[in-house]
Formats: sequence, structure tokens, C-alpha cells
Amino acid sequence: MSTRFIAALSLSLVWTSVAQGQAPSPEAALQFRPSQKDVEYEAVAVADVKKCRVELETLESKGDKRFGFAVFDANGQILRRYLDLNGDRYIDVWRYYKNGVETYRDIDTNFNQKIDQCRWLNSGGSRWGLDKDEDGKIDSWKQISAEEASRVAVNSMIAGDAQLFATVMITKDDCDDLGISPDIAVEMLRQVQEPAAAIRTVMSGQKELTSASKWTRLDASMPGLIPVDDGKAKFDITVYENAMAFVETAGKHGIVQVGEMVKVGDVWKLTQVPKPVAGGVVQVASGGLLMRPSAQGPVIANELSPRMQDLLKALQELEKSAPTTAAKSAATQKYHADRKRLIRDLIQESKPGDQRDLWTQQLINQLMTEVQFGDTTGIKGLEELENSIRQQSPKSPLIAYTAFRRGFAEYSLSMQGAKEPKAQQAANDAWLKWLEQFVKSYPESSDAIDATIQLAVNSELSGDTKAAVKWYDALSERKDNEAARERGKGALRRLDSVGKKFNLNGADINGKPLDIAAFKGKATLVVFWSMGSHEFAEDLPVLKGLLEQYKPRGFEILGVCLDDDPKQIANFIKENKVPWDSVHDAPNSKNPWSLHYAIPSPLHYFLIDPSGNVMANTITVNDLKDRLARQPDKK
Repeated sequence: MSTRFIAALSLSLVWTSVAQGQAPSPEAALQFRPSQKDVEYEAVAVADVKKCRVELETLESKGDKRFGFAVFDANGQILRRYLDLNGDRYIDVWRYYKNGVETYRDIDTNFNQKIDQCRWLNSGGSRWGLDKDEDGKIDSWKQISAEEASRVAVNSMIAGDAQLFATVMITKDDCDDLGISPDIAVEMLRQVQEPAAAIRTVMSGQKELTSASKWTRLDASMPGLIPVDDGKAKFDITVYENAMAFVETAGKHGIVQVGEMVKVGDVWKLTQVPKPVAGGVVQVASGGLLMRPSAQGPVIANELSPRMQDLLKALQELEKSAPTTAAKSAATQKYHADRKRLIRDLIQESKPGDQRDLWTQQLINQLMTEVQFGDTTGIKGLEELENSIRQQSPKSPLIAYTAFRRGFAEYSLSMQGAKEPKAQQAANDAWLKWLEQFVKSYPESSDAIDATIQLAVNSELSGDTKAAVKWYDALSERKDNEAARERGKGALRRLDSVGKKFNLNGADINGKPLDIAAFKGKATLVVFWSMGSHEFAEDLPVLKGLLEQYKPRGFEILGVCLDDDPKQIANFIKENKVPWDSVHDAPNSKNPWSLHYAIPSPLHYFLIDPSGNVMANTITVNDLKDRLARQPDKK
């Protein structure tokens, strides 16, 4: 329904009744629809429309009457609320609810009868979209979380919506706002230009994403801070290094490699085009630029020779004319050949040590990029470069850096050639064996951390707990990376928790002490939850029902809220009528319980027995229903 039709409808069917002091009919009030498709709100069956009731709401503000009306279902639960904020008899705010909680609103901020802002709220998320030309399509975001940015990216790829896809991809203005160095910005923008062509390229020839696919969640380690003195930007920047999104297609789960994400103000942006992962095996995103290890700090121009300055200028000019994903192969091959030649010249002109290592690293990345574009000669180039570095500097960290990218390049090629499921599985198995050998050969390298995480996560997802424990244990012993070490320790603690005492204590958002020990004698579900989790929004009504049904038989729920803002959490709890207490596990605290147990997602359940020991360290709502149904009555 267009915004023009909405405006006409609001005048002819609604405000005429309101002006006469009469509530519009439920049929008229419920004809409105959100301007955006990706909205979860209460739908009303045709047979139930007449059972709804509409109530007028008159608001007084500085002497001016503002009108509104709300729609309720037969049980008295609110479904919609509409407001005229400036008294011109047109609707200015359309508010939509689910389970009695507002999840979305359309807003006409300039009172011209056209929607120009869209906001997702409470359990619906935290997106705030701007429709500047008022054509019903989001042009940009005032606010969007990393989770929701990945959701928009994946869903827009599935729908083939290049305009919406572009709203969550990094832009030149973003790079300018962050002060990202020109050489990184040029390469980054090259990866995300031509959104329509990028979507076609990724979606063609793959089977993982279909029209039936649904984004379920984002998975990433904690975000990293790149300080200004790293020389990559003029300001500190916050980055997710290797994020991945989980999708569900006809009951089967899959993974989409999201890669690097960067925070621009209150908006998270992707710096790479997401790619579905064949066979569900997590890969290392090879195109991330911001978190690539630096061989040195920023290069100061006056430290470079005139020849190097000329070469660097030539390289920057070349990158400005980088071909798009839609360019012909000949143009792409020429660009890569010219870029590789300039980098080799820079290596020859640079001084031995950090400066030369920096450009050698750039050459490694260039060869890797060529392989991704289908040039198999890049594999040979990486092999030759690896051998050359090994001969000249046997202890150079670039040996492991080159080997890892060579291995990933070989894996990428094998997956491109694997058309049948058996061939894909064989390629995945070979990749995992290669990763295991890499960790053994280069245990101290930074890439060994990524390799170990891949091995651990894949083992856990495939149900091989013994292997997962092995790899998480290796992470827990990393002395050079605190984040990896704590993630490993937490995962081991979680996986080994069944039958052991569950520790949890802290304070709620009001500072009230909470301790799991107070629940002794009762079967207790511990819910790690986030306001932005759509799974939590779906499970919440079920959990409320289970608590009401089984509380008399000795069942309780204790929450652990993973969000930051106590005020927003308090509003969410009140509006959603969450009936249990929650420990406030703020991410910025020194020792959050979510890190203590390495909680893998924004919604995770533990089931604790009456003696305080863990019965299950992961459980679904359906499993919980079955367990509670078998629970004997409390005597």
C-alpha cells in the first residue's frame, strides 16, 4: 500500500470519524500496513477483524489537541496505535505491536502525508531507517546494529534488492568520516561497488541461499578496537574481524560469511560482500583490510625515496580506476597484473626490514585476490614467494602468513570446482585437515588463532564435542591473545558443565543482588538473552506460559541480560512483562558471565537441577517442554 494511498485513506476513512467524535471501524483501522516488508507484527485474521475494538485517544499538548486511536483484539491486547501529532487530521505516526509490545513504527516527520522515517523497536530490533525521497524505500540508516546490518545484507541478497543492500555497505563518505587511509579505502570500496552486480555474482551458481532462506543470527567474537596510532585511520575505529551469519532453509542450517564490519557512528557497515559457505564450513574471510596484521606503523612520506613516492602515487592512481565486479575479465586481469608489477617494484625499492615486509605482505594479498578472481597462477606465485621468504629469512612471520593464504586459496579453488555434495564435503574435510596441520606447523602465528577457532566451531557444530574441547583447550593456552584465551576457557567451562555446580550471581538493572543459590530446590532455566534477539522474542510467550504452568511444581527462570543500557532494559522488561529477574551482564564489565561461559549467541539456555548442578548446557524450548512434562509434582 503506497504512502499516498495511506494518506488518502487516513483522511477519508479515519479522521472523518475521529472529527465527529466517533472511533473508526476495525476494518478501516486495520487496513494500514508497515511501509517496510521486514517487520514482525501482529496479523489479524479476516474472521477476527470484527471482534477487535477501536478506542479514541485525545492528547493535550500546549493547548493544541492531538488526536489518535488504538486498536485492540478481542482479549484486550493492543494491536495498533495511530497518532496525529500536529492536529491537521492526517496520521503522522503508525505504530505496530506484537504480543502487546510495539515492534515498529512509520513516521511522517515533516507532516506532508508521506512516511520518511521507519523505526524497529523493542523485540523488533533497533533499526532506524531514513526514507529521504519518501518513495517507500530505505535510503540510509540513522541507527542499525551489527546483527541487523547482517540481516539486512543477507535478506536483501536473497530478494535481489540492490538498493537496500547498498545501505549497509561501506561508502566513500563513511571512509571519509572515519578517516580511513586512502590506500585501504580504495581497496575496500573496490570490493563493495556495483551492488547489483555483486549480488548477481555471489548468488549465481550457489544453492545455500534460496527464497526460502531465513536469517537467524549473527556470530562473531568480541569487536576489536584499532587505535589511531596504527596508521589505518585518523580516529580509533571499532571492527568485527570475521563475522558470520546463520541462516535456515527448510529446516536446514547454513552459514554466510559476512567478514569484516566497521562501526560508523551508530551504524554498522559491511566492508565485504557476504558469501554463502558451501557445506556449512566456516571460512576465514580473506578480504578484510582493517584487521590485517601490519608489519609496521604508518609510512611517513618524507622517509620514502623519490622513486618509491612515484611508485606509490602510481599505485594509488591505479586503484582509483579499479574495475567493478561487472567488468570484463580482460580489464580485470590487466588491473591485477599492473598492480602486482607496481608492488613488486615497491618491494625492490624498499629498505630491508619492516618497510620491505609491508610491501611483501601486500604482494601476498594481491596474489590471494587473483586466485579469488579465478587466476590459478596466483597459487604458484604464493608457493614461489613462500619458498623465497623461507630461504632468505627462515624465521620471518611472513612464512606462516603466506602459507595460510596459499592454503585458503587452494581450498577456495577446490570448492569452486566441487559441484556435487560429496565433492564439497571432501574439499571441506581436506581443508580442516590442512588447518590442523597449519596449527601444528605454525602454532605461534596470529593466523593459528583463526585456524583454531574454525576447528573448534566446526567441531562443536558437527557434534564432535571431544574435538571441540581439544581445540578450545588450545585457544585457552594462547598467552599472546587474551580474547582468544578467555574464549577458549569459557567454551571449555560451558562444554564441561553438565553435572557440575552452576555459578551465577550479580545484580539486576536496579542494583538488587541476585544469586542462583537462592533457587536451590527448584529446577531452574537460566536464560542468557538480549533485547535484539528475534529468537528470544519468539520464545518469550512460550517461556511465560511454561513458567505459569510449572511454577507450582517447582520450576523457575533466571535471566542474564547481555545488553548495556539499564534504562532500555527496564523499559523492555516492563513493556514485555518479563516475569523473571535478570542479572545485568553488561558487555563492558570486566568479568561478564557471558564470557565466563563463552555464550555463543544472543539467546542461550542452561537447565539447572534442584541441587544447583547443570542438567543441560544447551537446550531448546521444545526440549524444555518435554522435560517439564515428565517432571513429577512437587510434594
